[in-house]
Amino acid sequence: MLLVAVTVAACTTTSAFGQTGPVAALCTQDIQGAGANREPSFRPATGAPDALPMSRLTGDRIWKSIAAGIAGSIAHSLLMYLKSRAGLLPSFQPYDNLQATLSHLVGSSVDPMVPWALSFLNGSTLVGLVFGYSYQRLPGKTGVTKGAVFGVFGWIIMGLAFFPIIGLGFFALDAGLGISPALFSLMMLLSYSIVMGAVYNALYAKDGKTGKDRLQHW
Repeated sequence: MLLVAVTVAACTTTSAFGQTGPVAALCTQDIQGAGANREPSFRPATGAPDALPMSRLTGDRIWKSIAAGIAGSIAHSLLMYLKSRAGLLPSFQPYDNLQATLSHLVGSSVDPMVPWALSFLNGSTLVGLVFGYSYQRLPGKTGVTKGAVFGVFGWIIMGLAFFPIIGLGFFALDAGLGISPALFSLMMLLSYSIVMGAVYNALYAKDGKTGKDRLQHW
């Protein structure tokens, strides 16, 4: 489910709150002096001191982004499991629609586990990394708030692009269940993004970094 919608939303969110994109915000090149033989030095875009090597910052951010993405994907999977066990909206099965769409694209049958595996893998890695890179540009002062904003953007993209692609129409209205699928999909995205945001923030808090410190070091 998160394979298309959240990835697109992450890029949309980043461009909306930053002018040069998440990766460009990591550092800027500061050429010291006018001499041709002077070596360039790299400083964070915020003008913070070069307290830590860029490679260390990047590695630190990558594993924390992936860890947060895994936590969010687990929360999302648990919600979908509870939906299945409780028999909630039994005719709304977006993974089945995604499986049918993938089968049509590749021209052969696709195992039912493939959409689940793709969603979990994507949510644990790619989307988690994009969230980590765009974290400082998301509105809000806490990881939960930033995660919620991220999830709402994902829900909008899912309703306007992803659901029509898999044959459910805008916000899954063609499923014939009114607004219930749209509301459940919002809950589905928020369960992922809020947990991801909370875990991501907690990992930095464990290191004793405040929100201001994170902005300076990024």
